[in-house]
Amino acid sequence: MRKVLLSIVISGFVLPIWAFDMSVGGEVFYSSNFGGGITLDFPAEVLGKVKITTPNNTGGVNVFFDAKYVGVSIGCMIANESVKEEHLNRSLKRDLGEILYISTNFGFIIKYPIGLLETVKLFPAIGSYYEYRFTSNIYDADLHKMGRLWIKFGAGADFDLSKKMYLRSTLLYGIGLKNKYEEDWAESFRETLIYNEAVKADVNLSHGLTAKIGIGFKI
Repeated sequence: MRKVLLSIVISGFVLPIWAFDMSVGGEVFYSSNFGGGITLDFPAEVLGKVKITTPNNTGGVNVFFDAKYVGVSIGCMIANESVKEEHLNRSLKRDLGEILYISTNFGFIIKYPIGLLETVKLFPAIGSYYEYRFTSNIYDADLHKMGRLWIKFGAGADFDLSKKMYLRSTLLYGIGLKNKYEEDWAESFRETLIYNEAVKADVNLSHGLTAKIGIGFKI
C-alpha cells in the first residue's frame, strides 16, 4: 500500500513536469539600457539641473531550460557602458568616460504559446532577470552594488526545424530597478549643501530592449 501511495505521489510531481514540453537550448542576445544614473538639481545660480546617465550596449550568450509555460536561463555577457552628463539649463553635454564590464545573468520567464501554424508558435512573455557584475576595467568599482533586477515583457516565436529542434527569436522591453550603487551615489549629493540649500538627487529610470535568437532541442 505504501509503494502504491509513493508511486502516486511521484507520478503527481513528475508526470506534469514532463508533460510541459521540456526543452533545452542556447541563444545569443543583444540588450541595451537607455537610462540609468542620477539627476541632480543644484541651485539655479550654480548649475541648475544636471542629468548623468549610464547607457550601455550588451552582448552575450545564454543557456535556457524550457517548459510549455515557463523557462529559466543563465548566461554571461560583456557590456560597454558610457557615462554622459547633460546640463539641462545650459544646453551643455559631455562624455565623462566609458566602463567595460563582464557580468552573469539569471532569468525566469512566463509565457503562453499560441499555435499560429503547425510549425510556428508565438508567445507573449513576461519575466524577471537579475544581472550581477563580477569584473570591470575600473579597479575600485563597487561591483557588488551594481547588480540590477529587470522586469521584462514582450513576445517571441518558435519555428520548428525538425521534430526535435526549433529556432527561437524573442524581443523584450525591460524596466530596471535602481541598484545600491545608484542609491548611494544620489545620497552622497543629498548630503551636500550649496548656499544653504540641499542638492536634490534622484535615480534615473533604467529601461531598454533585449533581442535574442537561439536553438532549442526538445527532450
